[in-house]
Amino acid sequence: MHKLIVKYEMHFEGPWHIGSGQDRGLVDSAVILQRIPLDNGKVEYRPVIPGSTVKGRLRTACEDIAVLLGLDVIDPHDDGPGSLPAFTPHKSSGYIVNRLFGSRFAGECLFVSDAVWQGEYHDQLNRQPRTGVSLDRLTGTAKPKHLFHIETVLGGTLVGSIEAFHHAEDLMAESGFPSEYALLLLGLQSLKQLGGKRSIGWGQVSTRIMSVTYNDQPVEEEIWRNPEVLALIENWDGGAK
Repeated sequence: MHKLIVKYEMHFEGPWHIGSGQDRGLVDSAVILQRIPLDNGKVEYRPVIPGSTVKGRLRTACEDIAVLLGLDVIDPHDDGPGSLPAFTPHKSSGYIVNRLFGSRFAGECLFVSDAVWQGEYHDQLNRQPRTGVSLDRLTGTAKPKHLFHIETVLGGTLVGSIEAFHHAEDLMAESGFPSEYALLLLGLQSLKQLGGKRSIGWGQVSTRIMSVTYNDQPVEEEIWRNPEVLALIENWDGGAK
């Protein structure tokens, strides 16, 4: 059995927006908030990044790195004939990302927690609405009388965790630490943007891995941190898509 637990933090330098799909007051697109009970009996609402959002971006980053390294990937959402090779047990799958994250055939293997706010939070300073305009897709110009207000979070650090569970025969662990888990950690470090409006520079983020345990034993950084691969990633913008 393979068991991996990763704890990490994400630090945003500027504004970011991960929407709830709902409005709030005068804001047309509100950020997702977590309800936090305080010791004084009051309640505070702080920004949170759903685990599903982190997992989706992380899978894309791992797929991009796999391609960069010359490995095969397959679209997990493909329902056509091209998806047939994915319907195989992990131990015989030729797709490293499928072995890591799981597939529709073999089930999920990777579980990502919500990333929660770390440190002090000041609602009036950390959360602000911004005004935008809707664009006409045909003309590329602003639509008249189509102003909207989108809520942003200014900076901040959030922490989260990732847990992975795999059968012994499902991963490549000849060197002691599975290659699939090394790919996961590289993908996590490669994340450069998260959330909406990335095309205008929102969501700039740096990710720091705080701890890694494999089969309940701490893993030293030099075991999974590959300087050559990290150098390739540093000069590549795939993680910013």
